[in-house]
Amino acid sequence: MSAAAPTSRDRARDATRDGAPPALLTNIQLLRAVAAMAVVVVHAKTILPGAMLEGWAGRAVSVGHAGVDVFFVISGFIMVHVTRPDTTPARFIGNRIVRIVPFYYLVTFATFALALVAPSLMQATEADPVHLAKSLAFVPFEKANGLIQPTVFVGWTINYEMMFYAVFALALLARGRTVRIVTAVLAVLVLLGPHVSGVPATFYSNPIVLEFVAGMAIARAMHRLCPPGVAAGLVAAGIAAIVLSPWIWPHDLHRALRFGIPAAAIVYGALSLERAGWRFDGARLLGDASFSIYLTHFYVTQAVAKVARAVEAGPALSVALFGLALVGAALFGIVVHRLVEMPLLRASRALRDAVAGRRREPRAARPGRIW
Repeated sequence: MSAAAPTSRDRARDATRDGAPPALLTNIQLLRAVAAMAVVVVHAKTILPGAMLEGWAGRAVSVGHAGVDVFFVISGFIMVHVTRPDTTPARFIGNRIVRIVPFYYLVTFATFALALVAPSLMQATEADPVHLAKSLAFVPFEKANGLIQPTVFVGWTINYEMMFYAVFALALLARGRTVRIVTAVLAVLVLLGPHVSGVPATFYSNPIVLEFVAGMAIARAMHRLCPPGVAAGLVAAGIAAIVLSPWIWPHDLHRALRFGIPAAAIVYGALSLERAGWRFDGARLLGDASFSIYLTHFYVTQAVAKVARAVEAGPALSVALFGLALVGAALFGIVVHRLVEMPLLRASRALRDAVAGRRREPRAARPGRIW
């Protein structure tokens, strides 16, 4: 990169002018794509025969759970990396709501409608108005299967994200100490975890929230990223720790340790590699559509799983259908991203600006820190 070229921080700040959503860095987009498809792999396992999942294949598929942990680390990094020191709590939370809520609500209503008209197609999701209301309010609740999931079962991660955004927004009131306050609040929540009761309190005190802290720490370390050789080693070590996790870590080791630490190493290494000029731009389309893929892939994987059971697919056909489901989920997510998510996002931004009476004019990013 030449001296005159904009840095990654410049590009990210430019993308946040006047409330625009944060621009994702090139290697981060790759990680988002991989993380989204890793989650698809986990939920496509129902296509495979139970006998296959009892051995190494089942363990290998379980590695895909780490996609969520990568997303959480990235989220913590992005929130710090692109937030200007003069950003108000109202503007911050407004931008996050515009980016996340309309599309998430749309998928939630669609899933509720499907559960209402065709309950046999659903698993633990019920057309329960109370469940719907709690899902829309990001209030965790326990389903009949014992899992704490909203109407859109993968939306449990959105509950964590919205909690993190709320804490971050309030911490912006303390100029210059935002990251330290968010870290302290999340750490206290985790420490209180063993001493609290009730679904919401237990849910939000899960140590997984510390993965946001790891991402914020990486953002603070952007001025001292490691050399390319060390960065490549961190990425390789992180990938190896995740891929081999079913065999090298105790089964009861918390995912914040099992997946969170390797995810942080991968994100930090990927950012260091990009700073050194090593950019991997081959998955930008999947990275752009990762939110749509994440929120809609289960429509495809569950449909293919029902086909596999209906035809009593053997091992070979099941593997073929498994691969078809992965490709289908990715393509479906891309189409939804282009035709639904992005138009809805543009409309939401326009409505926000109209209500606020704001004009979208470029504004120079102001120097300073939110640490």
